[in-house]
Amino acid sequence: MKRNWELDELSEHFTILPNEMRLIENKQSENKIGFAVLLKFFQNESRLPSQKFEVPKPVIAYIGKQIL
Repeated sequence: MKRNWELDELSEHFTILPNEMRLIENKQSENKIGFAVLLKFFQNESRLPSQKFEVPKPVIAYIGKQIL
């Protein structure tokens, strides 16, 4: 996964849709961000990350802001 993302790219690829938010809301609070990050990573890469550093911090932050 690329490391540097512009805001419009984050919005296009990592915005949580209403049906995805319903899935996320069913998770326990400590699992919500992790689940959301894995979901969006899988949608974009067609695989799960094998190492935690594969997901760039700006992507995690963008997803996290939508959940809180």
